[in-house]
Amino acid sequence: MGNIPLAEHRSSIRHIPGGIQLIIPTIPKFPMLFFMMAWLVGWVCGEFSVAQKLNSGALEAGESMEFLIIWLLGWTLGGIWAMFGSLWNLAGREIISFKMPSLVVRHELLGLGRSQEFDLNLVKDLRSSPEVLNASDFSYGLRYIGLGGGSVAFDYGPKTYRFGSGLDESEAKSVV
Repeated sequence: MGNIPLAEHRSSIRHIPGGIQLIIPTIPKFPMLFFMMAWLVGWVCGEFSVAQKLNSGALEAGESMEFLIIWLLGWTLGGIWAMFGSLWNLAGREIISFKMPSLVVRHELLGLGRSQEFDLNLVKDLRSSPEVLNASDFSYGLRYIGLGGGSVAFDYGPKTYRFGSGLDESEAKSVV
């Protein structure tokens, strides 16, 4: 019976002037990606069908123009969300920079993203802390696709912040 080979770290560390950067790529969730791709096929059909109805003005009995416009707006937002989630799963990454006097947590997709900057002197209790997901929390959808949250936590004033979404507990410990 052979030994189990060691898994490789997902994250990588690089030195930057005055500090270090931790780069954590997303882990693609293939079942979700396949579902989203199939859903997007239906989404395109619905989007074009309703847009064509609105453009031609050929409404069926009981249909109102206002309802179809509101439905199309909601449907469009849902499609944008599904496309973003799919892209994030394929090409998203977290970039954590420790550079005095700041800790910067950046979520980046194809070079675009948003950053949160924290005063490193006020960051307390950096730790590995497995996250418990709560499906009734509004941010659950973001965390499910790997955007937000994570298994590395720190306290900043009266609030706890997290990064390292999808990191295994062992890797989160080595990051800390």
